Amino acid sequence: MKKNFLPTLLLCLIFCLANYNQTEVHPANAKIQQTTARQSESPSERKEDFKLTSNSPYEIQRYLEENPSASLKEVWRLLGIEENNNISYVCKDSCFTEIERIGSGGETNNLVLLGIGMPWAAYYEYLIFEKRKTNQGGKASWIFWGSIQSVAQQYAAPEYRTIRNGDKAWFVLNELWGRGSDYVLYGERWYELKKGMKEVLSYPEHGHLARFDLELGRDFKLNSSHSATMPSEQEVRIDFLIMYKMGSNHSRKLFTKKQGITYNWNPQASEFEFNKAKSDISEDELKAIYLPEGLPLEEILQYNFSEFKAIVLEGDKREKEWLTKLMEAIEDSLEKSELQIMLKQHK
Repeated sequence: MKKNFLPTLLLCLIFCLANYNQTEVHPANAKIQQTTARQSESPSERKEDFKLTSNSPYEIQRYLEENPSASLKEVWRLLGIEENNNISYVCKDSCFTEIERIGSGGETNNLVLLGIGMPWAAYYEYLIFEKRKTNQGGKASWIFWGSIQSVAQQYAAPEYRTIRNGDKAWFVLNELWGRGSDYVLYGERWYELKKGMKEVLSYPEHGHLARFDLELGRDFKLNSSHSATMPSEQEVRIDFLIMYKMGSNHSRKLFTKKQGITYNWNPQASEFEFNKAKSDISEDELKAIYLPEGLPLEEILQYNFSEFKAIVLEGDKREKEWLTKLMEAIEDSLEKSELQIMLKQHK
């Protein structure tokens, strides 16, 4: 008699279907499924895998790299940094970090710089850490020295460098100080590489400033050197090269001047002090000449009187016509009267 296998086959099929969802998933497949599930979640629902518990700059960098939507407030709370209410600290998948050893001897031998940037917000922060080794050979500890904030950097990230002299060292930040339709200004800030990161020196570094109404513009840049004969006599010499220009687009060179200022390190005050005896101009003149507010026309004439006289004696027709109009905009003075007389004699 022939056996009917259909009922048996149906029973087997039902059994297999009943146990299908209980089949064990291979660990590799499980990981893929978990990753896919996390990717399908929205940023607000996604749980971060890496939690920040250490003040190590390397751990902070890892935290920000593995959590692209993280908020810097978590880092700031850990390090005790005061928040700026005008800044959004959410990375929005666009924070970048850089890390660099900046110690090379003396007290600052084990220093590490962690730079954090948010280009979309034109905001950058530089954190300084000291690495201290334990006597028992355990894990090293990190001491947070301080942070340096740079905001409104619309064009690019600031540049920085470390300067050393004897047993002292400074962190120097070159950044955008201001911009507008008629000017752009960059400056440098110096910080002593010491816990607290105190600012000890600042000065304009290069820029372009213009007066469109007078068709008068000026470009300047500097070369700075750092030298000392003894650790207690650290000196910063800053030599400015300023070029005055004329014309509607300030493309015609009038004259160039060189002016220098000197700062010396005061170990008692832990800051650089202006050295009047070694400087060509005063601090007030420095601010007036190189900062956006600029000088009143009367002072421009006073500080550049010999250069304006040279224009009268050696300049071409266009330069003399421009100078004549400039004199009309300046209040009466001995310098103005002398130049006007000379302009009539040397047309």
